[in-house]
Amino acid sequence: MLNYWGVKLFARANTAITLFKFAIPALTIAGLMIAGFHPGNFTLAEHGGFAPNGMSAVLTAVATSGIVFAFNGFQSPVNLAGEARNPGRSIPFAVVGLDSARDRHLFAAASGLHRCTLA
Repeated sequence: MLNYWGVKLFARANTAITLFKFAIPALTIAGLMIAGFHPGNFTLAEHGGFAPNGMSAVLTAVATSGIVFAFNGFQSPVNLAGEARNPGRSIPFAVVGLDSARDRHLFAAASGLHRCTLA
């Protein structure tokens, strides 16, 4: 019985911490987009616009840091899967949900921070 309550408490704490970890970056991105959103960031102009330094800069950033963050991000649902009732359904749901949420956050950050000055 003690193990059941411990796992249940851990799952609730993990959910609360996860929501907090998504809320803070989301609020930061929203605040920065409100402060410095420019629709010109979505153009494919030669100077400025989306990826002004070319795709090589994007691919360099992904290769340098994206792999480490992706590994750490997918570790949480897999660790919690040992306590899940139906891991065959829960693990793919958690991984796909995490992946899509991460993609939305990265897109929002990239689109809002490109020309935002913090001075």
